[in-house]
Amino acid sequence: MTQHGTTVQVLLAPISLERLTKDAGWIVRGTVQQVLPGAIAYDLLTKRRLVYTDTLILVKDQYKGELPVPTIIVRSLGGQTPELSMSVPTAPSFAPHEEVILLLSKDAGQHFLLEDNAFVVHGWASGKFSIEGEQAFSAIERKPIPLENLVRIIKS
Repeated sequence: MTQHGTTVQVLLAPISLERLTKDAGWIVRGTVQQVLPGAIAYDLLTKRRLVYTDTLILVKDQYKGELPVPTIIVRSLGGQTPELSMSVPTAPSFAPHEEVILLLSKDAGQHFLLEDNAFVVHGWASGKFSIEGEQAFSAIERKPIPLENLVRIIKS
């Protein structure tokens, strides 16, 4: 099979954490259980093929919104299949066993449909924070934020 690669550029305008948390439908803390292989979908608007990656998150805390199940799917644009790869530098990426705080939405930008237990990260990578000890790291800036400060902002 021939492998075709696509890079999608998405420009992110700076958005404050306060605005992101206000606009997110759900905010959770959890652990990455598994990053699934990439899958192909057809963009609902353009009808072009795209690749997405699903990540299973075991939710430990819910700061905003209510989820009916303890494990959710977080769908990210980009990934790799045997026949197509797609890179989206501003999309969040995940690693198994990573502890995260996620700002979530059901707005997939009309790229693909979302099941009841599936979400996208609100604000692209801006809505993902990796937790290491008592520090949280923005996926965009990679500078540490004290975890208690991030939780305080999220809860306010």
